[in-house]
Amino acid sequence: MGSKNRDAIETARRVLLALAAKQGPDPADVERLRRLAPPLAQLPTHELATNVMQMAQMISAVKNDGSMEIPPGTVGRSSLGRNHRIKRVNQPSRSARKRRT
Repeated sequence: MGSKNRDAIETARRVLLALAAKQGPDPADVERLRRLAPPLAQLPTHELATNVMQMAQMISAVKNDGSMEIPPGTVGRSSLGRNHRIKRVNQPSRSARKRRT
């Protein structure tokens, strides 16, 4: 992991820890996060820190092995990874098969 990414993650971690402890984060750390990700600067502080940390981790993952590995927890709420049963067309449901016997 590059030193810039490590610094970004460490800054975001300090901000999130301060917020979790219900203390105000260091204004210099918050300003650094805003400089690191100008398009995200308008977000609330906790979202800004979380997004900067995720971006730095993804950049590090790409630089380390050249492939895109998404760190755990960044997918969010989606149907990815869920096992959905596909109902085949033209086949009766299980309950209908049981009733026939």
